[in-house]
Amino acid sequence: MVCRLGFCDYFAGFLNLAFISSSPKNLLVRVLCAVTNLTVTTFFVVALLTVLREPQVFVGIAIFALLTIFSLLPKSKSSV
Repeated sequence: MVCRLGFCDYFAGFLNLAFISSSPKNLLVRVLCAVTNLTVTTFFVVALLTVLREPQVFVGIAIFALLTIFSLLPKSKSSV
């Protein structure tokens, strides 16, 4: 699981970039991004509980938990 988590991080990162650049009305990207971020957060928690107690696991949990929360928040309608 730990070897494949790196690829999952890259995939989630690219999906988050698509989320940032998409319009607020693109529901598919919002849902995919939220599900992916929640899945990666779960992977990090499982890695923490089973195998790894390293600092990068705690950082990964924090980053992807915040990304999950932010992907669920409504996007502001103002364009600056």
